[in-house]
Amino acid sequence: MHEGYIERKYKEFYVKHGYIPHMFNAHDCKEIKDYAPTLTIYCDHPTASGNVLILETKQ
Repeated sequence: MHEGYIERKYKEFYVKHGYIPHMFNAHDCKEIKDYAPTLTIYCDHPTASGNVLILETKQ
């Protein structure tokens, strides 16, 4: 199966840090611990620099 951009960035982060972050910016491959790094009006793609991916888990 072909690996997508988001999967590659999560894998890169996991290999480097050993865990999957709760909030993640795929563009910069960085964990977001407090607030998003930029404010944007319109970002329709998950790889945009202002978007933060949030990990949701079932409890």
